[in-house]
Amino acid sequence: TSQIASFDPFGSGTIFFAAFTGVLLWISSLVAGWFENWVVYRRLPEAIQHKARGTLGESRAKKIAHFLEHESAGFGGSVALGFLLGMVPVFAKFFGLPLETRHITLSSGSLTFAISSVGVDGVGWGAVIKAWIGIGFIGLMNFGVSFALAMVVALRARDVPRGERLTLPFAVLRYFVKHPMQFFLPPREPKVPTATA
Repeated sequence: TSQIASFDPFGSGTIFFAAFTGVLLWISSLVAGWFENWVVYRRLPEAIQHKARGTLGESRAKKIAHFLEHESAGFGGSVALGFLLGMVPVFAKFFGLPLETRHITLSSGSLTFAISSVGVDGVGWGAVIKAWIGIGFIGLMNFGVSFALAMVVALRARDVPRGERLTLPFAVLRYFVKHPMQFFLPPREPKVPTATA
């Protein structure tokens, strides 16, 4: 029951912890970009394909090189995020800081497991509904904070003037109000006319 209560957005630190986790998500994306650049700069796929052929075998060397070439960002980001989500709360606790993480995927799984363990009748519908609302806030804060930080870095990197930076969020909000589904569904592929014989 304490696990379910910990997702209450109004009676716990869930919103703050979710925002903090958004910062960790952003940091992991920086690590992902750095690792991919490092792999490309050091030309690791080519090195593995040519120099490790004798040790690994040609087929295995090609697979590892292909993996590094196409999946290095995802691999680096996932390892970094796992480390941050697992170790930052431990370090914070060691220094006496009451920091926790609230990741949308992990929190959804924890809530589902907790409800299936004690049952809805064990905690009451009120606590369950509050926890579900908390999960919604967690997703919003995770994506919102990490996206906002990434956007700030991108705008600064492109030297976008400060005035234009301030108008961008309102332009995105207006577009969201007019076309909300485009933020949740992928764009449709344009239909390519088929050649007739």
